[in-house]
Amino acid sequence: MSDAFDRWVEWRHKPSRDRRSIPAELYAAVMSLPEDDRSDRQRVNEAVRHHKRLAAREEPFGSTSTITRTAERTRQASPDG
Repeated sequence: MSDAFDRWVEWRHKPSRDRRSIPAELYAAVMSLPEDDRSDRQRVNEAVRHHKRLAAREEPFGSTSTITRTAERTRQASPDG
């Protein structure tokens, strides 16, 4: 059985014409790591577990508080914000 790290490595090293994909959550978790850590099985798997724990605590997508937080983050990240 493959873990998150195996799926990441398989996707990362697939031929460019191969249209296989990985879940957005897996990609986001791995990309949150420094580049050197993306080839470390333990760090990749922990990052994915951490992102899953965070997602479990979030309100359902589309709820008013989620939309409000997203809008606030967008305002803070903008140069005018």
